[in-house]
Amino acid sequence: MGEKGQPKRFCRFCGSELKEGARFCTACGKKVAEDTVQKQKKVQKTPETAPQQPVQSKKSKGVMICAVLVIAALVVIGIMIFLIKNGLDQKADADQGDNRVQSERVVDTEQEESETTDKKDSKDKDKKDKDRKDKEKLKDTEESTQSAVKEANLPGIGEEFQNADYILPTSNSQYLTEADLEGLTKEECRLARNEIYARHGRLFLDEELQKYFDAKPWYHGTIQPDDFQDTMLNDYEMKNKDLIVQYESEHFNN
Repeated sequence: MGEKGQPKRFCRFCGSELKEGARFCTACGKKVAEDTVQKQKKVQKTPETAPQQPVQSKKSKGVMICAVLVIAALVVIGIMIFLIKNGLDQKADADQGDNRVQSERVVDTEQEESETTDKKDSKDKDKKDKDRKDKEKLKDTEESTQSAVKEANLPGIGEEFQNADYILPTSNSQYLTEADLEGLTKEECRLARNEIYARHGRLFLDEELQKYFDAKPWYHGTIQPDDFQDTMLNDYEMKNKDLIVQYESEHFNN
């Protein structure tokens, strides 16, 4: 280095050191060019290299990937096991519930069958009691009827009508003809005519008529003669009543 730290200059022809500011070489006398100055080489600092991180090897990456896959597989397997177990538990609960419901149904069915049997037995017993009472009542009615008929002892009535319920059984349900009245006595025609009223519960002022109908099991006298209206009769009964009146007039009023 020269003065003041300036770099030294050398002649490019002879190599002699040149003085500062000299334009000619003092040794060889040749003109010195400005670009002959030896430039000081700058010392470049070698940049500090950043510490390199260790590079993972392919083997380490493979191990890590395998580990991740194994963990993922274990998670999936765990989830599947949980779902399967949960499904089995639910199925077991459902089966248990079905069995419980079935058992309850069986118990209910047995109770219903038992109750049905008890009700049936009770109904059968009630029916038998009712039949027995009806038979007893019918027997009493028949005995009462026979007794009443004997007491009534109405003259002019054939024996077949003494014990019969009706003289003209269909006088309230079909139109009669004179052929249906042929063979009846005057008293039988009178009873047949009043029989139409008796069906509707009319009472009678004539004691013999009242006693006669009281002896019939179907008769229930509730309407006083003054309260009874012919409008209570149906069309069959009205026409048949008129027919009997006409027949009586033609055959028994002479």
